[in-house]
Amino acid sequence: MVQGSRTKGRKSPLSAADIAALAAKPALSVSEWAALYGISRATFNNYQTLGIGPRCMRVRGRVLVSREASEAWRRQIEDQPLPRRGRPARATGAQVHIEGPA
Repeated sequence: MVQGSRTKGRKSPLSAADIAALAAKPALSVSEWAALYGISRATFNNYQTLGIGPRCMRVRGRVLVSREASEAWRRQIEDQPLPRRGRPARATGAQVHIEGPA
């Protein structure tokens, strides 16, 4: 299913059958979860380090992401505003003047 999902250094998309099989499981391994969301394990680890990844649990030494934690993470991500692209807007209004020591 998820094993061997990489070909020539690129991620191959999961088939509909793979997605349905993963969605039916009560908990996913980190590799399965990352494949489901189309990210690498390194990105998953970065998310965890930054505190923006899904909640995980350890079962018999394996790190798993429950279906509920995955759905909660997805809802949290969906509720965040999209980042603005392009150049930042110019500041308008009064300029701030900071005085040095007198």
